[in-house]
Amino acid sequence: MFQGQLVTLRAYKTEDVEVSLKLLEEEGLRDTLSMEVIFPYSTDSQKAYIENSMKKNNKNVYNFAIEDKKTKQYIGSCGINEYDMNQRIATIGLWISKDFQNKGYGTDTLQVLCKFIFDELNAFKITLFYFDFNENAAKLYKKIGFVTEGIHRKEQFRYGKYHNRIYMGLFREEFFKSE
Repeated sequence: MFQGQLVTLRAYKTEDVEVSLKLLEEEGLRDTLSMEVIFPYSTDSQKAYIENSMKKNNKNVYNFAIEDKKTKQYIGSCGINEYDMNQRIATIGLWISKDFQNKGYGTDTLQVLCKFIFDELNAFKITLFYFDFNENAAKLYKKIGFVTEGIHRKEQFRYGKYHNRIYMGLFREEFFKSE
């Protein structure tokens, strides 16, 4: 368990399945998470995802439930989608319920996650990507110190048109300088 000012990053629990499914169906949220066609998640697929996260089968993938520190309410998910141990580069992702966006929870979550990655995994760099229509993500990542490293033009079809994928990176020294 890793704590910030507002959030706790903890292991998943079985009871997170239903609430995570409900949050993932919030309008506009899932659109920002996946390159796949937006299709409703099933209870079985979400249960399998959480059970797999609880087993910790893959030593290079770390998934955390995000919990409001005060209320202990599950509010989202974050983690390392891939970790290249040779290059010491972690690729991350995160999402937070719409009710908790623009209130400091994303900033706190990302700071705690980055600190875990740099301090516990000894990573050299963290990478991520977002879609150009996700302005909240752009603001958050820049606030933490992520720098745009590239743009894959018109690689995501969403809302009836093509959108860019923006790739960003953050080095260890950049993160600790901004902390």
